Amino acid sequence: MFVDLSAWRMIIGLYHHKIATSKCKLHKLRITKLTLLVLIVFSCLLLLSGDVESNPGPSTRQGTISRTGELVYPSESSDQGNALASLLQEIKDEISQLRNEVREMNIKEEVANIRIDIEQLRTENEEIKERLEDSENRRKERNLIFYGLEEKKIGIETTSECEQLIREDVIAKLKDVSSDSDVCIERVFRLGKKQSDKTRPILVVFNKLRDSDLILSSGRKQLKDAHVKISEDYSKRVREIRKALIPHLVEAKEANKRAFLKNDKLIIDNDVFSINMATNELSKTGSRR
Repeated sequence: MFVDLSAWRMIIGLYHHKIATSKCKLHKLRITKLTLLVLIVFSCLLLLSGDVESNPGPSTRQGTISRTGELVYPSESSDQGNALASLLQEIKDEISQLRNEVREMNIKEEVANIRIDIEQLRTENEEIKERLEDSENRRKERNLIFYGLEEKKIGIETTSECEQLIREDVIAKLKDVSSDSDVCIERVFRLGKKQSDKTRPILVVFNKLRDSDLILSSGRKQLKDAHVKISEDYSKRVREIRKALIPHLVEAKEANKRAFLKNDKLIIDNDVFSINMATNELSKTGSRR
């Protein structure tokens, strides 16, 4: 019985080469390849057992005569057994390596899928936040906040008293508003907790967007001497951005430039700027020309 080990090693080498060039398909073909390895091992065991010959026929081995006169044949089974044992160990190592590679590929694939899911969730979360903020800002379009209106020091200021203060000290003094009675107010109240040393601003919800726009534009021009300031009602994020934009607004005005805030943007000489909250730097995003 003779086993061509070089042929077997060539088969194993070719098989290993195919594995190295097809790692991306290991998870699909691992059952077929492991089956092939099992067949190779089984064939080697049959050859090693000595009961099956690859090509049985008359013995061609030539023996030698020992000193005692006995015919001694060269021992092939021992050498082939060692070689086959080595080959089997190589196959075992290949199987172990295959398992590790498949396991590693599965883990990497799972991690990659998780990262994709996280990125998708992050994108969807940002979109939802933008829609919610847009909805909130639309809901606040008819709201105005008034600063500098004296607050009742003793007792609790009622809603009727707040509304009367707005109508007498603000709306009645605006020339562009034809009649105080034409302005319909849905809600009016002070913002925050009452403090003895501070006057709280008043938030007013108007029934019509036209009324709030008219009072805002007229009030900013005509109420400067009355020390009453009017601002729009924004979401928390927009308020924080506007607060960060104020130093840049002041700097632009000190440079004799026409500058003002519009929502979460700074307008300087018809150029539109946004701010990076992390670096506090302005970046041009467009133009009003």
